Amino acid sequence: MSAMGSTVEAGQSAARRGRQLRRRHLRRWFPAVLGSAVVAGLGGVGAGLALPAPPQVTAAAAGVCAVALLRVSRRWWPTDSSGRWAAGAAGEQATAQLLGQLSHRWVALHDRRRRGAGNLDHLLVGPPGVAVIDSKRFRGPVVVRGPVRGLWRPRFEVAGRDCDALVEGVLRQRDEVAAAVEDAGWRVPVRPVIVVHTTGRFRGRTVRGVCVLPASRLLVVVRRGRTRFRGWQLRRCVAHLDRRFPPA
Repeated sequence: MSAMGSTVEAGQSAARRGRQLRRRHLRRWFPAVLGSAVVAGLGGVGAGLALPAPPQVTAAAAGVCAVALLRVSRRWWPTDSSGRWAAGAAGEQATAQLLGQLSHRWVALHDRRRRGAGNLDHLLVGPPGVAVIDSKRFRGPVVVRGPVRGLWRPRFEVAGRDCDALVEGVLRQRDEVAAAVEDAGWRVPVRPVIVVHTTGRFRGRTVRGVCVLPASRLLVVVRRGRTRFRGWQLRRCVAHLDRRFPPA
């Protein structure tokens, strides 16, 4: 096994899902757009026949009909969610590029299938132990609020929205990977990490045991900790995780 997992694997399942949704979206949009164009054209022709007018006026009437139909019917058309999946795939690939800068003592497994639904974005095995890394890419401002004298719990927010569900998801992933590591007889820490790719700046914090941090801090954080794995031990752990969580 190579020292580092192939970065080509990162984000493949998210990109594949995005392409599937995009094709489905276009298949559902095309009949609606075509139907609106036909109705608008017939309406314009009908208006021209009923009320003789210059061709420019007839074309303008058809255009007005088309715009009106599009605006009214758009609320019932399916929204295109493929962009979110494409952004997720780009975030995973960016994280894989960062992890590729680590030395040969680290091994990264990207885009791994979980038992049941979902996948693991990245599994990183190195001297300090195992890290379960979830990649996110956001446009809105990211805020990670720490507790203030016990008045409220830490919060992870994006554009004012509570992202506690993301923390819950990574904790479940951590528990699943920790069980797999323990089944193999290893007693090493399994750390959950959410790495955020965003144009803005924010201060990373630990939220309910999950380290939420900007991409610029990822390598610094994962390197922390005393050495628990050495060469042959690390390779055996990677082989076990590779079997337990195959490529998605």
